[in-house]
Amino acid sequence: MKYHTLFFDLDGTLFDYKKAEKIALQDTFKSFFTFPQPEDIFSVYHMINAACWEDYEKGIIDNRTLRRRRFAELFEHYHLEGDPEAFSTRYLENLSLGGWTLPGAGELLEKLQGNFRMAALTNGIGDVQKSRISRSGLEDFFEVVVISDIAGCAKPDRRIFEYTMEKMGITSPRGVLMIGDSLSSDITGGINAGLDTCWFNPGHKPSGSLDPTYTVASFDELYLLLTDKGGVL
Repeated sequence: MKYHTLFFDLDGTLFDYKKAEKIALQDTFKSFFTFPQPEDIFSVYHMINAACWEDYEKGIIDNRTLRRRRFAELFEHYHLEGDPEAFSTRYLENLSLGGWTLPGAGELLEKLQGNFRMAALTNGIGDVQKSRISRSGLEDFFEVVVISDIAGCAKPDRRIFEYTMEKMGITSPRGVLMIGDSLSSDITGGINAGLDTCWFNPGHKPSGSLDPTYTVASFDELYLLLTDKGGVL
């Protein structure tokens, strides 16, 4: 068997993070302001949030700074009067309710269960991700769930991959496949840790200078890949 263990990213790979993010932001805005939210707020917030997470993954800022800064910058962009800290607290409460998965995610894990050991490996805030995982219905598929906020390091730091292997009693990256949608955290991190990687790329984006071991655009492609490469299904 080429692979005995699969590490799955969650947001953007198995979870519908865009939906959770949009609904949480919409509900939080309604709680703090009486006027309609700007039409482009989701795209602006997504851009700001992505930049903050990039700094977090590089170790430039910590988790607490990330939580506040993204809304401080959003308020500044729209000249809004409010407390970014309080807004962030309510937003995270709303986000923790968003356990929606991408279509076919549960079916994929169900077919893989029993043929591979599986772990979830996610960058995120501990309480928020725990709640979302519990609500998703996917929790029981994973032998181990590792959240960066709790592990003390985040993808692409190789230590979080080593931490996950240690929790599973795995002594070598050989036979472990990292599956995720983010080139900067999942694929770069997996490569840094010596793992084979599979880029989940439904948008058919270019990979730039990175060279994932595999690239798939759908769960069906991923299942066929594992059927072929794993030799167990």
